[in-house]
Amino acid sequence: MMDNLELFQATLDGIQPVDPRWIERAEERQARLTKPPGSLGRLEEIANRLAAIQQTLSISVERPRIILFAADHGVCAEGVNPYPQAVTGQMVSNILRGGAAINALARAGGTELRIVDAGVACDIRDSEGLIRRRIARGTKNFCKEPAMSRDHAIAAACVGIEMANGAATDGCQLLGIGEMGIGNTTAASAMTAMLTGLQPARVVGHGTGADECCMQRKIFS
Repeated sequence: MMDNLELFQATLDGIQPVDPRWIERAEERQARLTKPPGSLGRLEEIANRLAAIQQTLSISVERPRIILFAADHGVCAEGVNPYPQAVTGQMVSNILRGGAAINALARAGGTELRIVDAGVACDIRDSEGLIRRRIARGTKNFCKEPAMSRDHAIAAACVGIEMANGAATDGCQLLGIGEMGIGNTTAASAMTAMLTGLQPARVVGHGTGADECCMQRKIFS
């Protein structure tokens, strides 16, 4: 059995780009359909890419699934969000009860919804649909120390790999990924700034209704 690092590396090594010839075949088929060219907008691009992924012009989206990963962010200690960190656990509980927008969307689309506790700071009661894969009780405050150790980061990635592989084994042909965690946009903005070299002010947004004071704290974090 592979350890986390081996699984992580093997997964990276196995990722291949789609074959552009399948994109071309799908585009040619789109052009032959009885409709104005491009009339379905982005749906056509999505369908063409799905044809390339599945390597067939008869695409299928059987057993669709959404996996929502929940975890807390230590940077919340810097006041970067108008809501307290405890809201993460409250939102997860609401989703497990079926009361959130993602539940309505999943029901409307006939899509299975699973929730993974990858690092929520508070305890969450056992419930149908909850998968426990907690790496830690949230990350550290990256303004003061590394948010995660390298081992924790790889372990978290491997939770995602495990969930994706499990979905494929179950016959899922369309997988949606989501996340829940107060402070998530601050962490995402920090990673975006680091990876792109852009200034924080260019990549930081208001998130869940942050006012200008919160925005400034997010930027300076």
